[in-house]
Amino acid sequence: MPFAADTKIRICMALELPITAPAYVEYVERALMDAETYGGEAAVTMIEGYLTQYEAAQTALNAGANEAGLVRADVLEWDVHKKMGGYKEEMQRLKMRLAKVLLLEDLLRGSSNRVSIRRG
Repeated sequence: MPFAADTKIRICMALELPITAPAYVEYVERALMDAETYGGEAAVTMIEGYLTQYEAAQTALNAGANEAGLVRADVLEWDVHKKMGGYKEEMQRLKMRLAKVLLLEDLLRGSSNRVSIRRG
């Protein structure tokens, strides 16, 4: 089962990589090819699942779904920022999982060890 046609762009968007920089896009493309070659259908399914979960958390965060989270049940104290923080944490966790699975961690850290963009 190959990756969906939009997976490359979805990963760039999730990892906040520029989609107009050929070096980054090609790097992600190569990582996807390697994942598919060495991990097979299980890797494709896992990566697509992470992307779907990430996008669901992002949609919930953007929609402001249930902006409050229960802080203390004995007095029903609510914190309006608690649940939103949970979505942000989930997005960050999934972002790091995607980066680790595809060996793209250096791109998130801003390291230029793996990708160098030359303008000229």
